Amino acid sequence: MAFKLGILGFGNMGSAIAEGALLKGVVKPGHVYVYNRSNPAMLKAEDLGFNTVSSEDELWKSSDVILLAVKPQFMAEALGHIEKTNESKAVISVAAGLTTERLRSMMPGPARILRTMPNTPVMVGEGVTALCEGSDLTKEELDFAEDIFSSIGIVQWIREEDINAIGALSGGAPAYAAMFIEALADGAVKTGLKRDVAYRLAAQTLLGASKMLLDMDLHPGQLKDMVTSPKGTTIEAVEALERGGFRYAVMEAIVKATEKGNKM
Repeated sequence: MAFKLGILGFGNMGSAIAEGALLKGVVKPGHVYVYNRSNPAMLKAEDLGFNTVSSEDELWKSSDVILLAVKPQFMAEALGHIEKTNESKAVISVAAGLTTERLRSMMPGPARILRTMPNTPVMVGEGVTALCEGSDLTKEELDFAEDIFSSIGIVQWIREEDINAIGALSGGAPAYAAMFIEALADGAVKTGLKRDVAYRLAAQTLLGASKMLLDMDLHPGQLKDMVTSPKGTTIEAVEALERGGFRYAVMEAIVKATEKGNKM
């Protein structure tokens, strides 16, 4: 079935998801409807060949499946502009912090809801999207949702109660990775390497290491052991990281971020 996809909110996340799905052939331009209050965002949607509509209500009525990509703090207001209806809709939310129960209370009518959590690397097609189990979407709608998010990275089905741990891990990790890349580059600069070269090599090395783990199905310890030769330079660096509490600091970061998410 060719679903008509409505996208409410066409900022960085909404547009990245739509462009990925379009590029991979998951959707056709004529089957996508977009509404955003920002005129530049609407012009971008039109440039991609998508249909733009004049209101949240028109989007709701035009679509079979609605992707909610509005910022969480504006979600209730946006959905409040939709006329009350008895028509059931399939809704996919990417709004952080809004539970399925909370989203259901905002709906203008009956809705089947799938809560998801994509991370920022979906913007370059290398994201991670967590999809919450237990959704009441139909099998065809769930397959459609999985195809959409698979077009911009990998998907992982999770229990909704685990979503804050996912947020701490895949949601926050781009920031942790950026800090690590910056620290690697700082060390290289201290030894005399040019900063632009250091940033480029550090970023590509993390990308390559991640790809090895995924493509070769390696345990992280295996990759570490492949690089750490007896009495070599890397084992000296590993010892320095361990002495500095590297693993503990990373583990504690994930725990603290999860605890914060649970309190919000």
